[in-house]
Amino acid sequence: MPRTRQMFEAAALLSTYLSAAGIPHAFYGGFTSVALGSPRDTEDMCCVVEGGFRPVRQALQDCEVLTASQSSWSGRLFVTYQEPIPAMEIEILKAGETGPRKLNAANVMLINRVPFLS
Repeated sequence: MPRTRQMFEAAALLSTYLSAAGIPHAFYGGFTSVALGSPRDTEDMCCVVEGGFRPVRQALQDCEVLTASQSSWSGRLFVTYQEPIPAMEIEILKAGETGPRKLNAANVMLINRVPFLS
């Protein structure tokens, strides 16, 4: 399976869990260029979330293929998608610290049913 497809699967799965938990979110980074059709070879995938890290960890607690871990030295949260080999990491960032403070239709667009910062 192509790596780009695996990236979309990871983003779609994370988005499903975040949406089910009512957590506004949007992806950005190099992955946005890939989603828009760029031939850029990157695995830089970030997800901006409202509400901090705790709701994200709680939303993923029952998921077997997505695991959340917080870096002790940087205070950042990473979600690892375990299905592909090698596994894929998604950095979780707080809205307002990166990107807009509030995520809404004015600053989020859907690509293949996955939200991205516009």
